[in-house]
Amino acid sequence: MPNLLLACFVLGRSIFIPLFICTSLYPTVKPFYWDWFKHVDMALFALTNGMGCTISMVKGPSRVSQDKAEQEVAGYTMAFALIFGILCGSVFGLCANIGLGQ
Repeated sequence: MPNLLLACFVLGRSIFIPLFICTSLYPTVKPFYWDWFKHVDMALFALTNGMGCTISMVKGPSRVSQDKAEQEVAGYTMAFALIFGILCGSVFGLCANIGLGQ
């Protein structure tokens, strides 16, 4: 996958943010009411997350020089960024739930 296409793919996942907000705030409106919509929404989010992260992690070390030590450092840095992003997302979700009074 070319780098520009990967960036568009990952940024395109932002469509899930309003979908999750609408599912939470408007549970009685037709498309957000059905359980199958919630399951498909979450499944697509999980699938695109796994694909985007995996492709990015595979392509990352090849973007630095051919020095094995630099590629190893790039791998460690990407793993740290992934784990830190998961932590930030969890904290943000907790704060959002508290802020929405849920």
